Amino acid sequence: QLAAYHTFTGDANYLPKELSQYTSLKKEDVLRAYNKYVKGKHAVVLSVLTNNYTEKAGDDNYVISTKGYKAPSYGYKGLVYNKAKDTFDRSRLPEAGAPVLVKTPDYWESTFAGNINAIGSLSDEIPAVNILLNFKGGKITDPSNKIGLANMFATMMNEDTKNYTSEEFTAALEQLGSSIHVRAGDDDMTVQVRSLTKNLDKTLQLLEERVLRPQFNEEDFDRNKKRTTENIKNALNQPAYVASLAYSSLLLGNDNPLSWPATGSESSLTHISLQDIEDYYQQKFSRHGATGVIVGDVGKEEILEKLSFLQALPDTEIKLPAIPAPPLAEKNKVYFIDIPGAAQTEFRVGYVTNMKYDATGDYYKSSVMNFPLGGSFNSRLNLYLREDKGWTYGARSGFSGDKYGGDYSFSAGIKAAATDSALNDVLEIMQQYKQSGISPEELTFTKMAMSQGEALKYETGFQKAGFLSRIQTYGLSKDYTERQNSELKTMTVKNVNEIAQQRLPSADDLVILLVGDKTALADKISAKGFEIVELDREGRSLN
Repeated sequence: QLAAYHTFTGDANYLPKELSQYTSLKKEDVLRAYNKYVKGKHAVVLSVLTNNYTEKAGDDNYVISTKGYKAPSYGYKGLVYNKAKDTFDRSRLPEAGAPVLVKTPDYWESTFAGNINAIGSLSDEIPAVNILLNFKGGKITDPSNKIGLANMFATMMNEDTKNYTSEEFTAALEQLGSSIHVRAGDDDMTVQVRSLTKNLDKTLQLLEERVLRPQFNEEDFDRNKKRTTENIKNALNQPAYVASLAYSSLLLGNDNPLSWPATGSESSLTHISLQDIEDYYQQKFSRHGATGVIVGDVGKEEILEKLSFLQALPDTEIKLPAIPAPPLAEKNKVYFIDIPGAAQTEFRVGYVTNMKYDATGDYYKSSVMNFPLGGSFNSRLNLYLREDKGWTYGARSGFSGDKYGGDYSFSAGIKAAATDSALNDVLEIMQQYKQSGISPEELTFTKMAMSQGEALKYETGFQKAGFLSRIQTYGLSKDYTERQNSELKTMTVKNVNEIAQQRLPSADDLVILLVGDKTALADKISAKGFEIVELDREGRSLN
């Protein structure tokens, strides 16, 4: 932005002048612009319809006239190209700087509003405050016949309150330059708040209104339910969504709530009523086990006092269900979802590791091991499939983990005609890396890239809040980033190769899902020795 200001105005610090244009604006200025450019002016109506839709907004009654048209002068005439001169040697890659160690910021821990555990950090770089409030719940608590309930509840929490319509609430936030948003996670309900420090009190008054005085009405419920249903229908036409949805079920099992789509399905939404939303708020929206993260230009005692209104929430214990064990992978099978005419095939290949998140142990070290295989743009998988073959825009693999478990997965959208070859090559590249391991050059690159990239992850307020939230969620030590850096520095080729042999799966242990044109690809996949198990777009077996 500074560069753009300098380029177009000659003043890199043009921001105060631009702001003054808004603050000095008067009602008369707006009316003058309306009367000059909008009122009574001719209009062009564009109606865009699907092929099978016969009605339209109006007749096609406008033909562009070229009579008297004269192309404007864009100022290019007489321009002369002046080649830039510099002494920079473009034949040499710039050398990377020394690794940047991200130190955990000073933070405080406390409780407020009775028993909400809080973690926070004073950051006065900008006059703003970021707050994350996490309440136990989320999709993990959805009944099996009402999948999507938690998501629908979060959606309704962003609607009317007792004293504001949703439009009035949004306008009040915009006037303050603030934001408040409620969303459902896997096992929590998150309320995310951002405010300028000077407007914090007014923003928190709106937050109090949002969480303590929601107003659930039938009209908003019906509208959101219909919109969610239409979004689900649309998503099921998108191969990437279909692949991720079915893959999660294949890895974790259909009876595992962590594999369920957060929004639910078209059928499950029909079982959710407005009374379910009311019951969720009364029975499952509780401060018991809740947590808070506060980062910004505000002190500990001040912010905890301002958030004390949360004590008015019930203290009901929210019991989370037990998570069932994942199913075993079936050997030599490819699960296939047919998308007729698909130009590319969505790949999801992996296995359940049962390796939970940790900051410095096996999970972290396994992520280091995978970095040159599929964790970076320069990885073997991406360079081969994208750069060498031109089959994909991007391919990646990696470990994911949380408090419940984890998996290792490869994903990519690959040119349809290359599906069988790509599947063979992906499995071969993985096995080669498992057997032969990392090269010294790859290890050097991994150490530099991971240590340098770490510093970019915690710049914004919400990034810092997420950083502290991870410490809070997983009970991490204050110096965990330093310990990560120490682990990274001391890892050797031998260490990485031992992890690769231990953690990378054999081909027999993999769940393989392809989403693409079955007619064009089934015979080719079968010829590779795989049995094809066909699924519908919601991941149910058709065999």
